[in-house]
Amino acid sequence: MKQVQRKIIQVGNSDGVSLPKEVLNHLDAQKGDVVSFSLEENGRVTFKKHESYQIDGITSEFLKDVESAIEDYDEMLRNLANR
Repeated sequence: MKQVQRKIIQVGNSDGVSLPKEVLNHLDAQKGDVVSFSLEENGRVTFKKHESYQIDGITSEFLKDVESAIEDYDEMLRNLANR
């Protein structure tokens, strides 16, 4: 297993880490792709390229609209489910 180290830097009002090309190539990722982080109980953090799925007849715009609706109404939907 090869390890790559990077320094945490300030990016605007947030902190961030840049990813070297070697890591992006290993992930088969590029600028604009989404990565998912897994926070483990032992303090370890792993991440991978978020896999997107294409469903025939459903556009990415529709999926974004659904995601937005879920975010907007998440609390209400959870309250209804818990009744």
